[in-house]
Amino acid sequence: MDREKIKERCIELAKQSQCSRVQFGAVIVKNNKIVGEGYNAPIIDGICGNYCLRSRLGITHGLNLELCYALHAEQMALKNAGKKAEGADLYIVGIKHGKFLMKVHPRFVACVICAIHEIAYGIKNIYDYNATYGWSKATPKQALETAIDLAINQASYLK
Repeated sequence: MDREKIKERCIELAKQSQCSRVQFGAVIVKNNKIVGEGYNAPIIDGICGNYCLRSRLGITHGLNLELCYALHAEQMALKNAGKKAEGADLYIVGIKHGKFLMKVHPRFVACVICAIHEIAYGIKNIYDYNATYGWSKATPKQALETAIDLAINQASYLK
């Protein structure tokens, strides 16, 4: 499946997100077919509203995600794909204020929580489109290691 079409589908999905911080769209592809899709959204309608706890507490993007009320795009796509996710590739695109996210580290493609889910579901590779590198690629294990390292170091470039 063409990556440009995948990117466009991820953007369409991201635009459905009502998150006030950043919008993500995710697509899971196996054997050139989409087997799962998702975007970040609260698990209970209306729970976030205009009150984002992480924003109010000044928490850096990518950190302390246990305080987020939303199901991440990757999690929704994995839930949607179920067993079909095993051996598939996951593509994700994040936008903020209509622009692609900037990245300083090419392997930062998932938060700790999502990387754990991607390992559990058997995702083969994660591809993240960003304004800095275009498509970045990492295995779920690499993504987990990078996310843990960044969380430990409280990297300022995730803001």
